[in-house]
Amino acid sequence: MIAESDTVSVGIPAYGTCPHLGRVIDALLDQTVRPSEIVVVHSGLGDPTAALTAKDPCVRVIHRDRRLLAGAARNIAADHGHGRWQAFVDADVLPVRTWLERLLAAAHRHPGRYIVGSVGYSVSGGTWGLALWTIEFAGVSPFLPDRATAAIASCNLLLPVPALARVGGFPSRFAAAEDTILGAKLVAAGLKPWFTAAARVDHMNIAGFRHFTTHLFWLGRHSALARRAVPLRGRLAVRFWPLAGLLFLSKFADTTYRTIRWGSGRRWMFVALAPAVLLGLVIWNLGLLSGLRAAVPPIDRDRAGEGVAVPAAGEGAAP
Repeated sequence: MIAESDTVSVGIPAYGTCPHLGRVIDALLDQTVRPSEIVVVHSGLGDPTAALTAKDPCVRVIHRDRRLLAGAARNIAADHGHGRWQAFVDADVLPVRTWLERLLAAAHRHPGRYIVGSVGYSVSGGTWGLALWTIEFAGVSPFLPDRATAAIASCNLLLPVPALARVGGFPSRFAAAEDTILGAKLVAAGLKPWFTAAARVDHMNIAGFRHFTTHLFWLGRHSALARRAVPLRGRLAVRFWPLAGLLFLSKFADTTYRTIRWGSGRRWMFVALAPAVLLGLVIWNLGLLSGLRAAVPPIDRDRAGEGVAVPAAGEGAAP
């Protein structure tokens, strides 16, 4: 049962123009259980403070001229929050109206766990956008059953504030996979995730082959860096590159299994997308191979660097 003491601060990292950010705020203000505050940490061009804070007194914006990576922005949002719970969404996902209510209900049903919600899509992005969504969010798709999980999605997350503080927050120098590293740190601290499909956000998929290829290469590269930084599934493969070169087959088999077993109504869509998904996973795997010898950023929070978003040597920021 949701109590009056269940105050929730929602943190949103944002960079640049963020064309969907206003709609994200509107969706949060229209929740069946409203957050006690919404903290947007924006960096780069186009300070949105005036437009967003005019929507409601609970909306606060922290702006930095220099770019922040997403982990650093989320840490700043958490630092400025005052809720019992800390939730996170991204500037390109729309929470369904019962999103926060479902997250809190799951948190009370499963004490001692943090809650990961599902990620659907609001804009398909065509073939390449859907294929990328299939790959990136296969572990948190809305058709999956509620369950204990190893998957984590920082665009749909609810944690008790003390747990986030205990592990020091997100790594602030990783341009991707920062949520995966946070998940490993939380598990090491004794807090495991629970997935609840009903707490859904819908992603704005981006169309186009260029974004598809660059984003997946970038995700693969940082997946290797994350596996080298913390003990994760598949970490043995990043030590022996012949094994790393075959990880895409494991990911394709896993995605296929999930869709066939649980994806009622989506199976034919997956069959149509399968060639694009397989190509995308090959690109992801090439990115992973490129990360086998790259410099690994520190996984501890770098408070001194959170005002200046300079990725670690050899790393690029998110495209």
